[in-house]
Amino acid sequence: MSFRYGVALILPPDFTSKAHQARKVICDQYASWTAEMFMVHITVADFFQCPTESSILVVHDGLRRLAEESRGYYPGFRLRHRGLNAFPGDTSTIFLDFMGHQDVYRLQVLHNNVARLLERTPGVEPNRAHSRERFWPHLTLLQNARLRPAVFQEAMELAQAVVRDLQIPSATSAWKLWFVQFESRAAGYDWSGGRWAADLRWTILDSFPL
Repeated sequence: MSFRYGVALILPPDFTSKAHQARKVICDQYASWTAEMFMVHITVADFFQCPTESSILVVHDGLRRLAEESRGYYPGFRLRHRGLNAFPGDTSTIFLDFMGHQDVYRLQVLHNNVARLLERTPGVEPNRAHSRERFWPHLTLLQNARLRPAVFQEAMELAQAVVRDLQIPSATSAWKLWFVQFESRAAGYDWSGGRWAADLRWTILDSFPL
């Protein structure tokens, strides 16, 4: 069994419930269940190695401290998405895009602090896909679909209709910061190619209020 760790920003229950419904409809319609294997969340740091109990404890205590500091400065800070988007050239992933609005600044500060914590913790190997300069805050509704471009455009049109019909609000707020352990036998040592989608499981190690 192979293990990785992640830090996830969890949104309030009312927003999470609507996003979950939207994700289920979109994933079911296009036979892509990868996104549904995760909690509904915005990734802060994902799939990093944390090989020893001492390094896990250091990260845990650091996240608790960062959550407390964030709560002290920006309690339940506001977030706003600008609708659906896809990564350039990608025909696999559809997401609610939280990049570009001025409210995202506070999330970027939290992300940078988490990245700094991981970089300074002995034994931890951060996932560079979510490094500070590459951080793109988003909430995934379809993932690893690998659709032909025309079908992907159709999926985007469906997703837009579902988001509209479910009346997912554009504004929400930060609620919790989760420290998560992921496990997968299929992933082996390489978690970058999506092989983990065959048998991913996850455990919430702790939840810190924001």
